[in-house]
Amino acid sequence: MSEREQHEIIGRTVQEHREAKRKLAALEAKARSYAACMRAVARELHPVGEIHTAESAESILAQPRGKALDTYPSKTDVEALISELLETRAKVGELAQSLREMGV
Repeated sequence: MSEREQHEIIGRTVQEHREAKRKLAALEAKARSYAACMRAVARELHPVGEIHTAESAESILAQPRGKALDTYPSKTDVEALISELLETRAKVGELAQSLREMGV
């Protein structure tokens, strides 16, 4: 493999790593947003130590509330985000390892 080809491979790997890190940062921001929504719901369902039944929790959630409850993620959204986070973290790690092996 020529030196030029090696530099091209390194350049592509550096670019892929940079893009994967950006994607990971965006996914982590989305996860923090989901967590904020979940904390808001928890505060609504658990004010000062009260315990609610499933029926009372549903009635609380059905009441008009703040923006956090309007944007509450679905179970599918959370599962998809977790899956994408795990895949992206693995990719970032693999690319970082490749760069180390290339001496970058």
